[in-house]
Amino acid sequence: ELQSALNDVVKESPDDLEKPQTNRSREFMLAMSQGSKKSTKLNELPTPLQTLTMEELRCLWAIGEVLANPPAFKKLDSYSQLSLFCVSLMRNLLDKRNNNDSTGDTAKSVNAMPSYVGGRMLTSQKKSSSNLEEGKAKFDSIASAGCLSALMSDCQMLLVKSCRPVGEKFSWDSARSIGLPFWLRSQKELVSIAEEIAQTIYKDTRNVMDCALYYIAMRNMKKLKAIAATDRSESGKKFFKFISDHDFSSDRGRNSAEKNAYSLLRKRKYASAASFFLLAEPPMIKSAVDVIRLQLQDTSLAFFVARLIENAMKSRAPTGDGLTIGGGFSLSSMGGGGGFAGSGGNTIDVGEET
Repeated sequence: ELQSALNDVVKESPDDLEKPQTNRSREFMLAMSQGSKKSTKLNELPTPLQTLTMEELRCLWAIGEVLANPPAFKKLDSYSQLSLFCVSLMRNLLDKRNNNDSTGDTAKSVNAMPSYVGGRMLTSQKKSSSNLEEGKAKFDSIASAGCLSALMSDCQMLLVKSCRPVGEKFSWDSARSIGLPFWLRSQKELVSIAEEIAQTIYKDTRNVMDCALYYIAMRNMKKLKAIAATDRSESGKKFFKFISDHDFSSDRGRNSAEKNAYSLLRKRKYASAASFFLLAEPPMIKSAVDVIRLQLQDTSLAFFVARLIENAMKSRAPTGDGLTIGGGFSLSSMGGGGGFAGSGGNTIDVGEET
């Protein structure tokens, strides 16, 4: 309806309008130029649309784009179709927003969405000593209705394939944006995607500490050691020696892991701190999840890590009395600080302070 309304707006010759610099239609440029000083004719929207904000116009146009170029719904059930529609809508909105951001460096520096690689917060804003603690981080994600529909779907593997970035492996940003940790039921597929994310991170950064959280949560220490052995940075060498020299099920190993975790917290290396909390056997789940949720402000990552840990612990969870969570894992084994940090153990420095 938006496009049909826009088609009736301009009766003049198309030459009276500025020619778009992209392959967008004239109607698209008309809607998206609301408030622009470039052309008064581009502001002549129909009366019902003149009261809408720019964000509302973008949303309406994004819906039209999805309807005009629908994703591949073939073989998907109705729940997956709704979820895939939400994913496509989100990506169309981001595409328009990113195009606008690329034309205004000033606006981009002020309104950039915070993100991070391997748990290190990144933003195009000017860095300050407290920028990791000010405000709440916001991440792009599909509507909650899309997540719920995906959870109820009977063809989740097809949905995952449809949501996968074309020709690429999943990154954490792409997995988080579709809400994957909250709806994917298959633990095997969840672990497989975690592997993809960890590989993508290490390929991009060549820093073992950036992907360590995922491998430790999966309890894939063999792969983690293999990757750490290839990291020739000073922090990589120290980390490789640390995980090779310690038995983290012993008091000494748990002590060293926790002392390093608190040392990293003081340096605001939050993802690395969470990794060290999880190194201990049994892992200090509550401490690690609290760091991710409160310091990295990423609830999706906290839930993702918790699921990976639960899956890894199920096969070897001890049986016994007491309150337990998934697979008989005892809550009494959760770490929360205290008892270890005060005695013995060595502390390593895994990188420069940020």
